Amino acid sequence: MKIKVTRETKPALKKTAPAAPPLQAVAPPSKPDRRLLQAGGILLAVLALFLLANSVFFLKRAAHHLNPPAVLEPEPPAPDPYLLELAGTPDRLRIPSLGIEAPLVESATRTQAAYKAALQRGVAHFPGTPEAGGVGNAYYFGHSSDLPWAKGDYKTVFALLPQIELGAKIYVTDRDGNAYAYAVDGTRVVMPSDLSVLADPGNGKRMLTLQTSYPLGTALRRFIVTASFEGEILVK
Repeated sequence: MKIKVTRETKPALKKTAPAAPPLQAVAPPSKPDRRLLQAGGILLAVLALFLLANSVFFLKRAAHHLNPPAVLEPEPPAPDPYLLELAGTPDRLRIPSLGIEAPLVESATRTQAAYKAALQRGVAHFPGTPEAGGVGNAYYFGHSSDLPWAKGDYKTVFALLPQIELGAKIYVTDRDGNAYAYAVDGTRVVMPSDLSVLADPGNGKRMLTLQTSYPLGTALRRFIVTASFEGEILVK
């Protein structure tokens, strides 16, 4: 008798799709921090006010860059045309290369009130220093910028002063109209407390120093221009 052995077949397994991961809650978009928005708004407002307050300064800079003034150069032995033109006009300052021209004004005393009053009318003479053309260090200062609503027509008279070049000519007249020419021999930035800028050159030399506030819109530093005497035309 034969015994038939058969193999047991296993049922086929059905393939099933992998289980989907559980859904995660999606966080709503975070709202910007109100304090950051306020700080940004304040910063933009301050920047806008700064640009508005110094708009004339920037316009002067742009105009000078786009259309710099032409400077006349005399041919030896011809006299300097700027000295000839200024002679007889008292208390005047001219820097042809920067297109600057303004009255020179005496400051009655060494007080902020007196300085402010003088600066409203032009470039102020520092009391105790020689007058333009005199022996020693004739010292004058003027605004580079000021608030638009501040009094006076010379709020940006020295806006371009930091762009002056070595060798540039500066012309001034004294109260009698005598005209003097100087050539720039140095520039530097100093602290307001630095009194070395008032020093006398000694040896009977004549020099001119111009000062303005620096950087723009602040009085943190002083921009200083020094110039050495070159020539004169006397009307008396």
